Amino acid sequence: MENKYSIKSFYIPKEYQEIFQKLDDYCKYNSISKSYVICEAVKEYLEREKRKKVKRG
Repeated sequence: MENKYSIKSFYIPKEYQEIFQKLDDYCKYNSISKSYVICEAVKEYLEREKRKKVKRG
């Protein structure tokens, strides 16, 4: 399967710099990729939003 969502780099605003530094440390300590952690976080966020929508209506 082709990876059509590959992102080489993207801008991180100043208010998130500290979070991404912690992400770097976390990934190095746990030997996992940043893209994996970010994708899992987005997946969890979208699932949570979907559940909220279902509860509301």
